Amino acid sequence: MQVYNLVLEITRKCNLRCAHCLRGPAQRLSMSREVLNEVLSNFDYISSVTFTGGEPSLAPEVIEEFLTDIRMRGITVGYFYVVSNGQSHNRYKRFLRALSELYEWCDEKDSCCLEVSQDQFHPGLDWRSKRQFENEWGDDLPFFYPKHRTNYIPEPINEGNALKNGVGYQEPDPQKPWRMHEDSIEEETLYISANGNVTSCCDMSFKRIDTEHKGNVLKANLRDIVESFCVKESTEEEAA
Repeated sequence: MQVYNLVLEITRKCNLRCAHCLRGPAQRLSMSREVLNEVLSNFDYISSVTFTGGEPSLAPEVIEEFLTDIRMRGITVGYFYVVSNGQSHNRYKRFLRALSELYEWCDEKDSCCLEVSQDQFHPGLDWRSKRQFENEWGDDLPFFYPKHRTNYIPEPINEGNALKNGVGYQEPDPQKPWRMHEDSIEEETLYISANGNVTSCCDMSFKRIDTEHKGNVLKANLRDIVESFCVKESTEEEAA
């Protein structure tokens, strides 16, 4: 199959406890090689892959395994997108190396992007005023845009910690059926959680992902899961 918007929740670990976090409390769980293998065995083309969490920089080994698998399978990848909280830790350099290697594999290098969260819920982070952050994280990386996400968040999504802390306003989007055209999953999100659960929406808490998912890749074939919750688009020949 081909997929245009693959989102991999590579970890549920996090080194912050943000009041607005839609995921809810962090968990000591990262995506296993078994889950990743079950997902990638279905694809020969990935237009866009997003690595999310949790804090994705805490699980560089999953990105390394992703790269190993797509190389082995010859899977074409257009570009990647990642947002980090920007906190320095003992694994972030490995994280950057993994993204740098993936960048070299991607076809659409100009679209590859690593951003850093900068909003009212992340006060006092060291990247704001210290050159050390740019030196350590590598401000010369062609895909690194630390100043992109500088927006105030007026209406946090009312999920997870935001719901618990009473700071959420915007209701999350409901899951919508995937659209398939021949062997392609079109623009809708294909979200795979760290434990293998599959949803069609990113803006869900860990708890809701685990209770409202459409299937689990360790228990059913991913294509079967997608086809059980999708609208198939007719080909021109079928329409005729």
